[in-house]
Amino acid sequence: MIILHGARRQPAHYDELAGLLYSRGLSVAVPDPYELSLDDSTGLVDDIVPASERQPLVLGHSFGGVTAGTVRVTRDQRWVWE
Repeated sequence: MIILHGARRQPAHYDELAGLLYSRGLSVAVPDPYELSLDDSTGLVDDIVPASERQPLVLGHSFGGVTAGTVRVTRDQRWVWE
């Protein structure tokens, strides 16, 4: 799972959720696109996707949701919730 925060948040806001998911056996990444452009934020996530063992679920809030919608993965892998 890749969790993307909004423009006025930071990865630490998702520590509890990420810890809970990780404790249940999920791989969790919470990158920090703070002050990055949409293209750079997308690139940040695009670098994580190939390293994922399974099809990633990309969860985004606010600007993170916009970024999640631009992630370039195959159609079968594209699961975006906002």
